Amino acid sequence: MNDFKALSVGNGDAEKDMEIEKQGAHGFVEEPVVTVIEIDPAMERRVKRKIDMIILPIFGFIFMFQYLDKIALSYAVIFGMKTDLNLQGQDYSWCNSIFYFGQFFFEYFAVYLLHRFPIKKFVGVTILAWGIVMMCLAATKNFTGLMIGRFFLGACEGAVSPAFVIMTSIFWRKAEHPLRYVEKNYLPAKDLRSTFALFVSLACFVSMNAFAQIAGGLLLYGCGSITNAAIDGWRISFLLAGGITILLGGVFVLIIPVSPGTAWFLNAEERVVAEQRVAQEHASAQHATFQWDQAIATLKDVKFWLIFLWALMITITSVVV
Repeated sequence: MNDFKALSVGNGDAEKDMEIEKQGAHGFVEEPVVTVIEIDPAMERRVKRKIDMIILPIFGFIFMFQYLDKIALSYAVIFGMKTDLNLQGQDYSWCNSIFYFGQFFFEYFAVYLLHRFPIKKFVGVTILAWGIVMMCLAATKNFTGLMIGRFFLGACEGAVSPAFVIMTSIFWRKAEHPLRYVEKNYLPAKDLRSTFALFVSLACFVSMNAFAQIAGGLLLYGCGSITNAAIDGWRISFLLAGGITILLGGVFVLIIPVSPGTAWFLNAEERVVAEQRVAQEHASAQHATFQWDQAIATLKDVKFWLIFLWALMITITSVVV
């Protein structure tokens, strides 16, 4: 016996379907007719477990190295970068801050490009690009070179957070987002109780930041302590961190599927369940039309401002000294 069964197919109303297509031609979002199925809970748990085991760790490690690459500058300073590059006065502070200017300016373009190009390929390219830029930082000779490198590092990393917001909605139900979406600023919540649960469960991602500081910090410290190599230890730390990031980018491109329906680790029946469990909530990454009514509704939602303030508070503090 199959683990799921169809309840209805479409709505049988040809005129309504024609009206939907007509609206789509004038810039409205098309809502395709979706076959609604009843999913067996045991089957869904199995599918969700496979998705968690394959996709979630890769997302987590990418976010970990995104954070690690940002804080690598502070370890480099400890091991002589400031002297080697002849940084004076506020030079180091500007090299730290310019990263966020690059991230800020590019993030808006990233959101646009994410809806114009295949999301998997776009994210994979940006991960590879930021790994390359990270390695290029090892070749900097002065303040100007470090500033340029840090700006483009922030620009390349700017696409990751908004991209993973979208990708989370592709693979998981809305109720499952908080426990899985680590730093991704997921907004929808039905009530203040669910918002509180969101704040608590976001600790899953914050723990990856802590892991980056503990394990990554030891890694960077070890590299910086090298004194008998052909190049400075702090340059080795940039090369190693960038190289691992490039490796993760390759893993992302090769392993992460475009959608649940193309997941290589699911069989045909499980792929249907994986698609339907999110399709029933009208979750999709294919909508490329900006809707002002949704933006205004979000700005009027108190939960949006609670999460905005939470994100602002945690980013004010910095481990970079």
